Amino acid sequence: MNFATKSTYTRIWVWLVWALLVLALLTAPQTVLQEGHPIQAAGVVLQTEDMQTLYPWLSRERWRKWAWRQYQQWRRRYREAVRKARKVRVLLWGARSLAAVFEVLTRRQISLQVGSLPLLYALLEQLQVRRIINQHVKSRAEVDIGTVALVLILNRMQAPQPLYRIADWMSRTVLVHQLGVDAAKFNDDRLARALDAIAPHIEAIWEAVLAEAMHQGGVELTAVFYDLTAYVFHGRYQESELVDFGFAHNTPSNKRKVKLGLNVLAGSLLPGPFQIWAGRTADQATVASNIERLGAWLRGVASSETTPLVVTDRAMLNDKLVFLYEDAELGFLSGLSSSRKEVKRLLYQGDEAEFRKLPLETGPDPHYWGRPCTITFQHQGRRMEAKALVVLSDPMRQQWRESRQRQMEALEQALQAL
Repeated sequence: MNFATKSTYTRIWVWLVWALLVLALLTAPQTVLQEGHPIQAAGVVLQTEDMQTLYPWLSRERWRKWAWRQYQQWRRRYREAVRKARKVRVLLWGARSLAAVFEVLTRRQISLQVGSLPLLYALLEQLQVRRIINQHVKSRAEVDIGTVALVLILNRMQAPQPLYRIADWMSRTVLVHQLGVDAAKFNDDRLARALDAIAPHIEAIWEAVLAEAMHQGGVELTAVFYDLTAYVFHGRYQESELVDFGFAHNTPSNKRKVKLGLNVLAGSLLPGPFQIWAGRTADQATVASNIERLGAWLRGVASSETTPLVVTDRAMLNDKLVFLYEDAELGFLSGLSSSRKEVKRLLYQGDEAEFRKLPLETGPDPHYWGRPCTITFQHQGRRMEAKALVVLSDPMRQQWRESRQRQMEALEQALQAL
């Protein structure tokens, strides 16, 4: 508001000045007006620039007219700017991308999460995961087990959630429209029942999915690596047939565990057929079952021209297993324990010069050398000769030398103490 009396202190001074002027007019001498002479008015002050300052009792509504005129001008400028912006948008509409057009058209629609779901969903459908699960697990439920498993797999691969929250997660994704099933159907009870139904068939389902992946991916099967790993469990599992005490490398012996025998396909590194074993099971005791299972699976997925090579460690080969590999038409590559007499004989045959003829490393300074030979396996009247390779390891030999030296020093100290 454009007036001078903006405070009580100012108004008091203005009224005081006017009181003094009135008093001066009342006490001033009167002037006689004569014709032909200018008018003289003692004590009169003329102010034309700011009347509000000298006459505070005048109307103060003029600022409203000024504010209204300013508002009308602002509205005219704003409407003109809007009209120009619309013209520019019309000119640029032809340069918009398809994504921008869809954004404008669906601005008021419901937004759903996409992420990597289209890629993962297409991959699982190409591998026929839903069809394979429904083949192994029959169900008369409104939602088939394959669809439930598909949702669980996608959730674990993209945004893992507990079972009771998967329905909420699914309602925010495009799976609701893609599958045509209400998200409320995927409650935790249905998911848990589906997992219980799949559990007895999990190994067969995985083998079927793996065969489909190899068929579509053109994976050539040349070698398979077989080994066991152990999972340590904490808690009470007295009634479990799998969770039990047993030996496993790099795991505490006083903890219950479960062993997993896994075949890994060389080249593609795909996990192949697997079996779950009790924690007390010895590694060598799992090989016969794995040969039978692996051989049956390979006959269905591998061509007859190839003979896959099964690679294991030295604790997984003996005379009996050698002939099981032969019956299953599988090659094998494994280490042998030096406790056998024939193996000890092969180790001490020849001299170091024979090893130097066959370095197992390229370069001017190899650390490993080999000496080829043959070894004989016998079991239940059957006899077979196989190729063998005795390896000379310079790092291991140096390690044994240092170990023997430490042992000799400890013995000398003990003798001196005696």
